[in-house]
Amino acid sequence: MVELFESSNTTKKELKKLEAKKLRWSVKWGNSYREGLSSKKVRTAGNRCERKAMIDTQHALSLRHQSALLEVNHNRLKPKRAKIIEEDHKIILHLDEIHFKYCHMGQRNLIHELRDRGYEVGRKRVRRLMRLLGKEAMIPKPNISKRGDAHKIYIPLSETLL
Repeated sequence: MVELFESSNTTKKELKKLEAKKLRWSVKWGNSYREGLSSKKVRTAGNRCERKAMIDTQHALSLRHQSALLEVNHNRLKPKRAKIIEEDHKIILHLDEIHFKYCHMGQRNLIHELRDRGYEVGRKRVRRLMRLLGKEAMIPKPNISKRGDAHKIYIPLSETLL
């Protein structure tokens, strides 16, 4: 794009201004000038997976600009990391063992047990791992003594006779 505006009397500052103006225009009105990417490729690639495959990491354009041209989210280009790291896996094994022995223990008590075994963990981490395992403390839950809405109410006979 710079070579289009180059002439003998333009300075570097003017070229930078023109480049910035071109960038603002392309953001506001869409990129009609696709640097390095043929417009035919962009028009024919309707599927998002195909457009993601078109992005080249070695290209002169940044990944952000390429993803903007192809209308793909650039935050989805990098592969997702594994949810469970190796240390979490070891903690999960200990949590499973502790929960089997002491099923009444909640996350706060489990923290102390894990710390006794040498793991520095916080409450939120233990809570996340317990939720991942699908385990919870076997204690009475709140509002357990309330009757259900579908339960029929039997009025005593002595009240009906009055």
